[in-house]
Amino acid sequence: MKNTRSVRILSIVMSFFIVIGVIAFNKETVSAATDATTGLIYTISSGKATINGFTAPAGFSGSLVIPTTLGSATVTAISSDAFRGKSNLTSITIPSGVIGLSESYFDGSVSLAAINVDSANANYKSTDGVLYNKDGTTLICCPVGKTGTFSIPSGVTTIGFYAFELCTSLSSITIPGSVTSIENSTFDGCTSLTSISVDAANATYKSVDGILYTKDGTTLICCPAGKSGSVTIPSGVTTIGFSGFSSCSELTNITIPSGVTSIDNYAFYSCSNLSSIAIPSSVTNIGDYAFYSCFVLSNAYFYGNAPTMGAEVFYDCASGFTVRYLKDKTGYTNPWYGYPTATFYTASVSYRTHVQDVGWQEYVSDGAVSGTSAQSKRLEAINIKLDLQGITGGIEYRTHVQDIGWQDWVANDALSGTSGQSKRLEAIQIRLTGEAATLYDVYYRVHAQNVGWMGWAKNGESSGTAGYSYRLEAIEVKLVAKGGAAPGETAWSFINKYEPVDAVLYKTHVQDVGWQGYVANGATSGTSGESKRLEGIQIKLNNIAGGIEYRTHVQDYGWMDWASNDAMSGTSGQSKRLEAIQIRLTGAAADTYDIYYCVHAENTGWLDWAKNGQSAGTAGFGYRLEAIQIVLVAKGGPAPGMTARAFVQG
Repeated sequence: MKNTRSVRILSIVMSFFIVIGVIAFNKETVSAATDATTGLIYTISSGKATINGFTAPAGFSGSLVIPTTLGSATVTAISSDAFRGKSNLTSITIPSGVIGLSESYFDGSVSLAAINVDSANANYKSTDGVLYNKDGTTLICCPVGKTGTFSIPSGVTTIGFYAFELCTSLSSITIPGSVTSIENSTFDGCTSLTSISVDAANATYKSVDGILYTKDGTTLICCPAGKSGSVTIPSGVTTIGFSGFSSCSELTNITIPSGVTSIDNYAFYSCSNLSSIAIPSSVTNIGDYAFYSCFVLSNAYFYGNAPTMGAEVFYDCASGFTVRYLKDKTGYTNPWYGYPTATFYTASVSYRTHVQDVGWQEYVSDGAVSGTSAQSKRLEAINIKLDLQGITGGIEYRTHVQDIGWQDWVANDALSGTSGQSKRLEAIQIRLTGEAATLYDVYYRVHAQNVGWMGWAKNGESSGTAGYSYRLEAIEVKLVAKGGAAPGETAWSFINKYEPVDAVLYKTHVQDVGWQGYVANGATSGTSGESKRLEGIQIKLNNIAGGIEYRTHVQDYGWMDWASNDAMSGTSGQSKRLEAIQIRLTGAAADTYDIYYCVHAENTGWLDWAKNGQSAGTAGFGYRLEAIQIVLVAKGGPAPGMTARAFVQG
């Protein structure tokens, strides 16, 4: 009885304090109430109203205007869950007193196409239904119901966290030159987004093929989730950023180039159609959940020693997922970070050609020359085969034959071309199949009549000529680890008389030789090892709007006046050496391309690359220029080589 009585007394005392507490609390807070007109659920504390939820009233049109006051209290706050998932909202207007908004306040409001803000609000504003901070420097939230294309206005410097998250109806976004900061996960879940463009004047970011990069091209920031098919990350990229390929559910193949060192957290999260990936030897770090929820990813091929791995890198990948690493690489175990492992081996490609008046030559391999040089003999047929160890796959190829055109594809050492018909090969396409195509790129280049060695083509691209009746005279074929650097220049790998290609063409006047023929896109004009000076140069653009200007520094004269569009710069018949050169683009060409050029100078050899009007060569030494290479690069793209020492002055 004593214990029971004590409990009852304690209960009475506790009840007393609870009542006192409720009374005290109610002096500051009114219990949750619902505004019958708007359907807004709110509480009041210290004379200020906070919106906590929303239930659409009968006959609701979809447009919600939040009043300035509720229950005679000024509306100053909106809880983060108040409008989350409200699919019946099409627009919302924020009153002047509200402070403290973020993108997450509108998560799941799939029909919300406009967020409007009272013009008297001191902290926020709205432009075309998009939420910004008051001075317009930060884009906070694009409502998920926005459709079509969207251009970020000038003056915005920061795009906030998740600002475009789940904007599933946007197809393209353009970023103007003022943006200097784009937060992580800004474009997550934008499943219809196929292109992110960047104003060329932006100093922090750029876009290549609709993918967002840092200006220097070293970090891939975001591949839009609506991209489909295959993506080849360009050389020069060293980091695949946080969520860089997140939710790209339509990509089936992604090529990571040699040079990438870091794959950040969630980089390939939910790439649900990616079945395999090749990790180049340059990668040293892979972040947390990098390939999380890549449901059909069954193999990851590692070319280098074991990198540092984050947590659950391959979590929720395909059943039977296996890490495969190149034989003789170190740091792997079985299992490795909980994943089964297996080794694979390098592959080799061998090929032979049937040559006019010679017949079948012996097989050569891995970049060696098959055919003839300086004998004017046509290739008439070719066999190509792979030597594979521990991997599967094959090689397919077809040739363009005189009077016949493109033949059907053949595979794995079958003959392509003709036998006993004296018909020249004019072009070729080569591609890998199966596991070999996952692990390797196949590169090939040809020596064509009247052209010489052309650039390297790869993976089914055309190599050679069309419409000129030029014979192929030699070929080189080489396998490169997936995403690895090309064996050499890739420009000018195929010339079609009826389909002009963007090109820079140039020719030089050489001591004791005279004018050489035009070469293009990075090929060498001049001589090597012959101690012959360049005396003049002509440069022109092919199939490109705009123009090109250039001037040379000439022995005894100094810098000449600017010449343009195939006019000669230098001298003729005066035996005077060129010592340096400047080249620049004009008009539309300058907006589309950077022009790079490097020279071979007496006593210095090949110097580094100059660009866009910079000097290349020497001054004050009396050294002659002996050769030059010129190449076009997409505006803001990586240089074709080193740039530190393009010009040397005595």
